[in-house]
Amino acid sequence: MSILAVGIAIGVSAAESPFAIFKKVVSLPETEREAAMTQFKLSSERKRNIVLSKVREYSALPETERNRKLDVLDFRWHLLPLMKAPKAERGDRLASVPERFRNYIERRLDGWDKLDSEVRLELLRNESFLRYLSSFGRGRHSRVAMTNHIGQMPPRLKEGIEGKITDWREKPKTDRRRMTRQFHRFFDLPSKEQERALRQLSRRERERMESSL
Repeated sequence: MSILAVGIAIGVSAAESPFAIFKKVVSLPETEREAAMTQFKLSSERKRNIVLSKVREYSALPETERNRKLDVLDFRWHLLPLMKAPKAERGDRLASVPERFRNYIERRLDGWDKLDSEVRLELLRNESFLRYLSSFGRGRHSRVAMTNHIGQMPPRLKEGIEGKITDWREKPKTDRRRMTRQFHRFFDLPSKEQERALRQLSRRERERMESSL
């Protein structure tokens, strides 16, 4: 199960993303993690074991890398529903976005609303696929890594992703460059912003995080 699927399996309130909860649990001492997992709304023992395996996997990563990955997912979790919502209906959800992300998301939405509706739909349809491609980076090593990753997929999933890659490569290069540029502009949490976001964790957010454990 991917970390995105784990986020869906965890299931939390709209005000706090599953990745923020996951990050808190992973950061705990090993002896406290299993007890803290009771806050996850897991529907079966199987899902619980899968999430626990992901907790172990992420806890083994260097802290900087782990935080980077989870903050990107946390940012995405708050951003996507706002992009899909009509401008007039975003108020409550935007108010629930953590302070460290809110300004960045507001700026993205300002540019997002200026795009043609067809361009917005195209980007939303391809967001997951473009995120998958970008997760491997660029250059020859990234292509090798992606090929190896796809080779380990179950046949049905492998067939689906290979079909999407074929469709992508058949697009004109100018279209691919435009979509990739727009994807990074609207959906990425750039490293500088990410580092600043980590430093700007508000006192209220820290207290909320601590009290929820």
